[in-house]
Amino acid sequence: MGNVIITLGSQVYPDGRISPNLQCRLETTLEAWNTLPRKIVVCGGKGIDEPVEEAAAMRDWLTEHGVPETDILMDTTSQDTLENITHARDLLREAGIGTDSALIVTSDFHVPRSVAIAKHLGFDAYGASAYTKPEYWAKYHAREMLAWVKWEIYDIFGWKIDLTWK
Repeated sequence: MGNVIITLGSQVYPDGRISPNLQCRLETTLEAWNTLPRKIVVCGGKGIDEPVEEAAAMRDWLTEHGVPETDILMDTTSQDTLENITHARDLLREAGIGTDSALIVTSDFHVPRSVAIAKHLGFDAYGASAYTKPEYWAKYHAREMLAWVKWEIYDIFGWKIDLTWK
């Protein structure tokens, strides 16, 4: 079940609306929080075409739907799944919140890799799958397949991952 919820970001449109993908992740997060209230870490930086950080948009949506802002921690700088979960772990540690187990909320196609990364980083991780609309299925699954290959190369060969922006 996880003693914390880590929700991974997705696109915020240039006009400030959250994407359908992010909407589904937030609805899944809210359902999990309503079942068992606990701290939520929302993760996601600001892409070049996004008006706000994904995490800020996520916090706003969650508070509008009844989650107290005091239950939400924000990672506003991450740009990929590894950064999301690494930054979430660091935020939880800084806040003195135990990180022995976490519920990772993300899209259905993204759960297996996200949970694998979380376990690699020391979490006892569980996944909660948010629905992916059929019109996005092929695009996101193809992208995820490539991301798995990248992750496996890093994981198997132990290459250092340079996540700095040049």
